[in-house]
Amino acid sequence: MEKQALIDKLNKDLADEHAAIIRYLVHGWMEGEGTPLDKLSPEEAAGLPGEESELPKELLDKLQAEVTMKYTEMLQHLRTSWVFQKDEKMSWKIMDQGIEKMRQLAHFAEDIAEDGVAPKFKPGEIDMSNAIGLALKRALEDVQGARERHLKLREDTEVKKHSGLVINLDLTVQQEEYQGAELEDWLKNR
Repeated sequence: MEKQALIDKLNKDLADEHAAIIRYLVHGWMEGEGTPLDKLSPEEAAGLPGEESELPKELLDKLQAEVTMKYTEMLQHLRTSWVFQKDEKMSWKIMDQGIEKMRQLAHFAEDIAEDGVAPKFKPGEIDMSNAIGLALKRALEDVQGARERHLKLREDTEVKKHSGLVINLDLTVQQEEYQGAELEDWLKNR
């Protein structure tokens, strides 16, 4: 098999796996997997939770933008991990950060879904760099920018009205702080 054909097949497999991960996360959430949610009845599980929207459209739009950004960051980390798999230790570290991005993505998607709206998982632009230093620098810029956005969003008057959203933002900001410090260390040691 030619190199490009193999790359195309691997990219398709990767895209299929990402779609499956998101389906599993949403399905697990809808079925009530994890505390403190109880199991949903079959009728409740048939659709998204929430009868009517509590969040204003402007806030839902901001949350959807965060879903898109976190989804893109997660995919970027998975791509970077795959591209630099020869450096097995670094590849696994980057993969771990990708999993954290997935958790952060789930926080924002959950807040949207709780409002009765289906979150959209559409990636933004993925950096195709083949230099680990550039990839790590981009990841650091992404996490620092996300943390700044989330600190600002956490102070939003409308956000403060929703304790679950505040809790999710607090957790995300803490994770981003840790990820940023970890990326800075990796860059120093390269």
